[in-house]
Amino acid sequence: MNDYIPSPEEAEYLKNYDPGNYPRPSVTADVLFFCGEAEKKLLLIRRGGFPYRGWWALPGGFCNPGESPEAAAARELLEETGVSAAGLSLLGAFGEGGRDPRGWTVTCAYLAAGAVLPSVSAADDAADAKWFSAEREKLSSDTEKTLWRIKLSCGETELSADVEEYAFSAGLPELGFRIVSRNGIAFDHAKIIAAALSRLDRERT
Repeated sequence: MNDYIPSPEEAEYLKNYDPGNYPRPSVTADVLFFCGEAEKKLLLIRRGGFPYRGWWALPGGFCNPGESPEAAAARELLEETGVSAAGLSLLGAFGEGGRDPRGWTVTCAYLAAGAVLPSVSAADDAADAKWFSAEREKLSSDTEKTLWRIKLSCGETELSADVEEYAFSAGLPELGFRIVSRNGIAFDHAKIIAAALSRLDRERT
């Protein structure tokens, strides 16, 4: 609902305004669903289509016209995994150039949590969906940055990434993390997962 009434001068400006004067990114939403009590597990999907077909990724996808990123996150999670989540909280927005080979794409990443692992059923454009054990190991640290190894495992499937976290990064996941290497994790999702694990660790202390 928009109850704002522009002035005649502003109405004239809006009438002549051309949004094509400014490049616009595509907007997506992703969900980091952590579940379990003693051991945290993260829900991932295996991509069924290009780009990154066969790679593992966070559940998510493009926002529909007029749809809020939060609503898109909940919808995509349900469509791709059959899992519903309430109480999504925003981790951050990620829009670094080159994060998606299809073009300039900004994603809003949301956190969700649960105590008991729900069953999952891959659908839509997800070829598979599984719960992965998620952990990180500190490889090195100095006054400027810490190098973490992110390890995700489910049965015989093992994914990993080395991600740098910079000292100034509290609350700035897009600026505070950089992927050094990755194995099987699509897009920049290793960075997003690293940011989520860092935030969860801070909240536990």
